[in-house]
Order: sequence, then C-alpha cells, then structure tokens
Amino acid sequence: MRTRKKTIYCKVPFFLFCLFFIVGCSMEDEPVMEVKSPDGAADQIAHLKQVTKDGPVYLSGIQNYYTYAPKNNELLQDADIPCDVILEFLQGHNFNLTITEYTTPPRGGVLFGTMTPSGEISVSFPVPYMVLPDGSSLNITDIIEMHGGCELMGPGINKGTLIYQGFFDGERLLISAPFHSKCEVEWPANDVFPTPVDGPIHWSWTIDVTVD
Repeated sequence: MRTRKKTIYCKVPFFLFCLFFIVGCSMEDEPVMEVKSPDGAADQIAHLKQVTKDGPVYLSGIQNYYTYAPKNNELLQDADIPCDVILEFLQGHNFNLTITEYTTPPRGGVLFGTMTPSGEISVSFPVPYMVLPDGSSLNITDIIEMHGGCELMGPGINKGTLIYQGFFDGERLLISAPFHSKCEVEWPANDVFPTPVDGPIHWSWTIDVTVD
C-alpha cells in the first residue's frame, strides 16, 4: 500500500486554496459525522452573538484534505493545513466564514451558510466561485475536476458547490464535506496523487477550528 501523509506549510495544489473526519475502507463502512451540537450549545451561541454583536468571531485550527481509494486500500492524501477563520453572524440564521490557509503565500476564500439556534451548520462555497476576465465563470467543483482529472459525485456535491455540514458549540466549529469521485484517466495536472485510480475514491474536506 502506498501512503502519502503530509502536513503542508508551503506550496500546495491549486484547488486547496479554495478550501476531518476519516473515511472508511469501503463505501459500506464509511462513517457519517455527527452533526448535532453538544448540549448547552444554544446558550453558548446566544451569549457569543450578544458579546460579538458589533464584530466577528475569530477562530483558528486546521483544514484537513483526505483522499482514499478503498479498492486497493490506498491512502492518497491526508493533509492538515493551519488556518484562521472569521465567523460573521448575519441576519436571521445566516452567517459567513472567511478562511485563510497558512500556505506560502497564504490563501483563502469565503463560505456562506445557515446555523440553527443550537449550532447545527450547513455551509457551502458561492456559485459561481469565480468569474474570469473573459466573463466566463468557474464553480469550486470545476476547479477540483480540472486539477484532479476526476468526475465528482456524492453527498457533499450539489449544484456546483461543496456542502459542508457540522456544528458550532460556541467554542469549536467542525464541518466536513464528504464526496466521491472517479479518476479513470491519466491526468498530469494532478500533483496530489497519480492517476488513473482503480475504482471509486472517497474525499473529505474538513474545517476544525476553535475560538481564539
């Protein structure tokens, strides 16, 4: 089994700047991350909103990029990247997250989502993710597919974006976007793992941060 485990502090693949749970060894065994907030989270969040009503919440921790090919029991990527997150509460249940990854140079992006009073979160990248000078646009899924040479699918993919789910308990924010792909052709632009890959691939992009 070929294993690639690395913590990245310098150059990373292009798609990582856009933005943990561990994926199981088969489709059937893949665990589902608990998205229910701990008891008492609603009171903590309500208090936090009150004390930060004139400003954002600052958090720090890691982003984890996990990629696994179950057919050959092969870990393709398990990368922790230090990051900072700014959480801004908006009107109603809406909020946004501004992410900064500490690569060289630092890179980041903004995600938008909703949070229940008890702290359950659903958040995603905007669609489109970017508009090019010629007027054409790209979604985050386009960028991943262009870089990896893969066809994306699965629970974390919807209408051109990644869907993260998880919780914020007033101190810790943990969200994950699990998805699958097929990478059946040779693709030199994929500098994370060699292609083609035999069989399906499990991916998980996760943000795990705590209030500073």
